[in-house]
Amino acid sequence: MSVPSDCDQRDERKGWMGDAALTSEEALFNFDMPAFYQSFLLNIQDAQGADGSVPDTVPLTFGSQEGDPSWGSAYPTIVERM
Repeated sequence: MSVPSDCDQRDERKGWMGDAALTSEEALFNFDMPAFYQSFLLNIQDAQGADGSVPDTVPLTFGSQEGDPSWGSAYPTIVERM
C-alpha cells in the first residue's frame, strides 16, 4: 500500500519507477492521491544516489541503482504532475 506497483496479482509487488510515472497523472486526478505520491516522492529522494541517479525500483529491491532513462525520469515527471 505504500508504493505504486504494476502487478499485485503476481509476485512483482515492487515500486517500479516507470509504472509510477505512467500512472501518476490518472491516479492524482481520478483517485485524489497527492498524499500517496508525496510519500512516494520522499521514498525516491531517500533512494537517490549521491550523483542524483534513482533506481529502477523504489525502494531498491530489484534492478540497478542507475535506472533506465524512462525509469529515472519518473522522479521529475511525478514532481511536475503534483
